[in-house]
Amino acid sequence: MKPLITLAHRFRGAPGWVRGIVYMVATGVVLAWMQVAIRMAAEEMHPFEVSFFRILLGVLVFVPVMVRDGLGVFRTNNLRLHVIRSAAFVGATFCFYTAVQLVPLAKVTALDFSGPLFATVLAVVMLGEKIRVRRIAALLIGFAGMLVVVRPDAGELDTGTILMLGTSVCWGISIITIKVASRTESSTTITLYSMVLGAPFALLAALPFWQTPTPEQLPILLVIGIGTTVANWCYAQAFRAADLTLVLPFDFLRLIWAAVIGFLLYSEIPTLWVWVGATMIFGSVVYIAYRESRLRAEGQGSQASPVAP
Repeated sequence: MKPLITLAHRFRGAPGWVRGIVYMVATGVVLAWMQVAIRMAAEEMHPFEVSFFRILLGVLVFVPVMVRDGLGVFRTNNLRLHVIRSAAFVGATFCFYTAVQLVPLAKVTALDFSGPLFATVLAVVMLGEKIRVRRIAALLIGFAGMLVVVRPDAGELDTGTILMLGTSVCWGISIITIKVASRTESSTTITLYSMVLGAPFALLAALPFWQTPTPEQLPILLVIGIGTTVANWCYAQAFRAADLTLVLPFDFLRLIWAAVIGFLLYSEIPTLWVWVGATMIFGSVVYIAYRESRLRAEGQGSQASPVAP
């Protein structure tokens, strides 16, 4: 126990860039294994029910916060925006948890990188944000990368792939609502509303497929709920500890973890097109994030939250 305490103390005292990279790498590892846990849970349970328990456990994680801060944590100036964010969050969760059963883990991860691309387009359309030639070029490269991964001409636009594209669209909507809500709301309030409002939506969708979890399934559901919460916390901590443009490239390691785990557990071998397309998508996302960071430094950019829904 003492060595762990010593290690934790040294970690807290490490430079910000070291802590940021460690947090980002940890995020990728946890999320890759969460895909495995989701597959295990959904072998006998409908993905909608698994999604409900993930959201419910997310609510329970915030119980200490609600006890500490009281009803003040629910104070909001825009309930409608929270409803939209919650609906997008639930939609992304449903699509993702269903797609993980149908699509190789590496391909799931590659397409999961594309959420910020949709968010950038939605920011232009819905918020009137300006976008110049370089970011337009990055967007085009990113969407071209999606086509490389999906390869509709090769007949690979199956149900799972469509659901992953739906995940990215919902994630994009979620990012936009966070951009707007974060102008007046705290991160805790935004996250809490997405869970509290999302739980009833998820329950209604799960009821037609309901089956009471067995004692063997409950630990897996607990792992999914806690693991996803930990991953989101690590993701947020990575951006608090270091500059976005420094730590974001390490998120690409998530694809490697997914590919390794997919091969070892399911004999999945990612195609060359998945690697090429994922590189194009991720490269465009990193560049757009870099440009956003530069514009914010100049006082021209929007305050976007890096936390995934």
